[in-house]
Amino acid sequence: MLACLLGASGDIYFPKLDPEEMVNFKDITLDFFKAMGKDLYECSSEEEAKLKANELSESEPYPAFFFPSNTSGEKLYEEFYTDEDALDMESHESLGVIKNAKRISLGEVEACLEEIKTELSKENYSKEDIVLVMKKYLPDFQHIETGKSLDSKM
Repeated sequence: MLACLLGASGDIYFPKLDPEEMVNFKDITLDFFKAMGKDLYECSSEEEAKLKANELSESEPYPAFFFPSNTSGEKLYEEFYTDEDALDMESHESLGVIKNAKRISLGEVEACLEEIKTELSKENYSKEDIVLVMKKYLPDFQHIETGKSLDSKM
């Protein structure tokens, strides 16, 4: 909403964060459970957490297993801008602005979506096929394949 009110067409706003403001999911989880007044039991494996969850009663600490980030597409932190971006870090106290964001035409967006739909309609499409389409339209798009999916960890 701030971008709509404050920005020019094409501006991209992002939060200015000091290193100590960067938090990982474990810290968010711990803070969430603390705010909910619920204790956590930190498990040493996913299997242990699943077993404890199956026999969980309302009064017991909730089992949690914190694993390293090693799934495809997962990042340790969000990158809001690159070295090529023209930044305005002075106009707002808590927000930075990318002033020269690359824009693709509506026609390119529609073509990209059509190519993705075409790939998805194939009986044996692969993630690699979708990534190739994305890279065609978004040259800076990066995908690191680890062979592990976050869905398989849930």
